[in-house]
Amino acid sequence: MSKQIYTFLLSLCAVLVWTSCSNDVADSGTTDDGGVDVTLTVAAREPYATGLATRAFSDTHATDGEMMKNYIIVAVNQSTGKITHILQSGDLGTEVESSSYKEKVHFDTGTYTFYTFANLTLDQLGLASAKVGDVMGTDVPDLTTQTIAVDGNKATATAFTSGIPMSSVTQSVVLNARSEGVSLYVTRMVAKMTLRLSNATTLAMRLNSITLSDITKNASLNANTKNLYLLPDVATDASQVEYCRPHLTSAATAASGYGDYTIKPQTTTTAADGSTTQTDGVSIPANSSASPTDVTFYVNESQAHDPANIQLTLNITSMQPDGTTITTNNRYALLDWTYIGRNDYRVIPITIDDYKLTFDVKYFTAIGVLPPTVTDDGQDLDLGFTYYGDIHLVPKLSTWSGTAVPDDVSRSLIFADSPWTLVSGSNPEGFFATAPYWNSTNKWVEGSIGFTEGTSAVYRLQCTITKTDGTTETLARNVRFKMTPATLGAKAFTRAADRTSWQWITASESTTHNK
Repeated sequence: MSKQIYTFLLSLCAVLVWTSCSNDVADSGTTDDGGVDVTLTVAAREPYATGLATRAFSDTHATDGEMMKNYIIVAVNQSTGKITHILQSGDLGTEVESSSYKEKVHFDTGTYTFYTFANLTLDQLGLASAKVGDVMGTDVPDLTTQTIAVDGNKATATAFTSGIPMSSVTQSVVLNARSEGVSLYVTRMVAKMTLRLSNATTLAMRLNSITLSDITKNASLNANTKNLYLLPDVATDASQVEYCRPHLTSAATAASGYGDYTIKPQTTTTAADGSTTQTDGVSIPANSSASPTDVTFYVNESQAHDPANIQLTLNITSMQPDGTTITTNNRYALLDWTYIGRNDYRVIPITIDDYKLTFDVKYFTAIGVLPPTVTDDGQDLDLGFTYYGDIHLVPKLSTWSGTAVPDDVSRSLIFADSPWTLVSGSNPEGFFATAPYWNSTNKWVEGSIGFTEGTSAVYRLQCTITKTDGTTETLARNVRFKMTPATLGAKAFTRAADRTSWQWITASESTTHNK
């Protein structure tokens, strides 16, 4: 799927970041041998927005399936580099936000590095054969460079049958005669996404699928290659707020390690007898701007590639009041995100609007020559040529619902200085005698077709409208050109690129760490 994109009224606000780590050490006393008995508490890190001052154990954003089912604590004495403790909680019986280890743990006084994990096994950590006294990085894996295979692309939290995997940054703690308790935090190794969908049209809609580009593949779909580093990569912004950057292996950033990830949401219906049924798709009622519909799913932390932004695609069916289908089409947005970090919680408000950009196609050929084939299914405009000639593409405004466009909206079409761009394919010599270009005087696209068979070329036209409520919306449309010469020697034309269509999203985003 091509990664060019653009618009149907989309507002983006994103990011609560579930991130990293600090430690709290309270006061107590030593034991007879000069050591100290310490209570260890483990908690899932709460997502937080810029400026949040508290970092409590409670996680107000978490739902069922997003907490700890078990945990492991590894303690390393910094002076010796040796593991002094490997502690396992065992099955906690139910998922919890926080948990204190079942008994106090005895330590010699000194400085310790703690590594904490949840919903993982010693085998997954590379510690199945490790024992107390091993040297970290020599006799056992160096956890700071350890990698792990993660399957984080899932439609529901319950799909994580062993719980969402979690790990911590390294936490350095000084244990002395006054030490009593140590608070350890774990960070989820996947991101949580919520689409908050509003329908600004008079037509009911059904969301059939959601696709994000450049998402790190599940390890199980990529020869079980280890796709993430075990520990998070934590940074601090200008406001001294911590957040996670992707910590991906070379297998995840290779071309085979990422791609489009598609979620097909389902609706659960509960009958009077308590039984449940699943149906494909999620309904988005008409005129629902005041009551949006939420759809939540999970993804691996990911890095955008080319272009350097992540694309969101929604496949949506518009329906008549009686439930009959009017049209099914894709809506696109180029998100202002260069990556998605582990433990991010991104809420994306989306308002689906009714306007779309179409073209009047005018073609001027020699006498007796067939005009080009024009295929416009509401998504894609494909122009197939058999002979040379001139072409004009006149943009116009219409609606998905078929309702009339208000005159003041129609007159508000504004085109930028360079609204017409080549976005994929090629423009070989002879394919176009004159490559299609934007005529700013006449407000149309014009060009001349050559007579040489070539690969398809896709161009994009972009404009802005002002709606009746005073808000603006950016619209765009892609046009695909191809040439199949009408000669005995002409070869059958094979499309070199995937079908692409563009509807529109106007995007604005609050301040986010993840850019």
